[in-house]
Amino acid sequence: FQMHYRPARFDGEPDAQSAAILQVLNRVN
Repeated sequence: FQMHYRPARFDGEPDAQSAAILQVLNRVN
């Protein structure tokens, strides 16, 4: 999911939006 929404995540540069997406995904999963 992270790869689809925010490729920058894998580049080592997660921004506030990717962090928020991670928190949402962690809650759902």
